[in-house]
Amino acid sequence: MSLPSPETIPVHQSLVEKVFFMQRIYQIKYQQKWTGSREWVRNETNVLAGGDAQIAVDKVRRQTLRQTYKDQDTGKVQKCTAFRLREVTVCAECG
Repeated sequence: MSLPSPETIPVHQSLVEKVFFMQRIYQIKYQQKWTGSREWVRNETNVLAGGDAQIAVDKVRRQTLRQTYKDQDTGKVQKCTAFRLREVTVCAECG
């Protein structure tokens, strides 16, 4: 099934349907916590998503909670255990 191009959408369609075609780049600022750490680490990333910022936040949350790294001092694999959203801003939009 292919999606119609934005040019073929009738003017009378609802705003919700139009937002479906809008693409935005969101800057997501967040904090994450690692296994065995009490400190929150600040981070930020840019994400391409539709007109709903929640989609962008969900993408970042899923990717962040999957992150792991090997601690150089102990040799143990550390895992991201928590995600805290700080700020969402729109950097660019098209559509």
